Amino acid sequence: MWSNILLLFCLSLVPFATGWMGKTNFDRVTVAIYGALLITCGLSFTLLGKAIRKTYKNETSLSQAVAKSDKKGIVSTILYGLSIPVALYVSPAVSAGLFVMVSIMWMIPSKAIEDALSDE
Repeated sequence: MWSNILLLFCLSLVPFATGWMGKTNFDRVTVAIYGALLITCGLSFTLLGKAIRKTYKNETSLSQAVAKSDKKGIVSTILYGLSIPVALYVSPAVSAGLFVMVSIMWMIPSKAIEDALSDE
């Protein structure tokens, strides 16, 4: 329950940070703060997934497939972490491009989850 509340809290801050970025015309600091917020969202999502998997006593094909999606979470966290120094020292536009890359990565469905759902 707490991990779900943490995720919802972090996600509730996204509109505020997005609006702030827009008002400051993608200022370096606001884009970096947005990246930090996205890291917290990603980490809280990972915590929620681990908490959900912990509640299952037996390993299922679906829980194994969801565990494989942790790789996406790790890559997302790395890219979000990279976006902070990129925003501050290189270009906020490049940092925004990293945000878009992560979004596209999560839009592509996981084949392992599809296979696990079709098996059950």
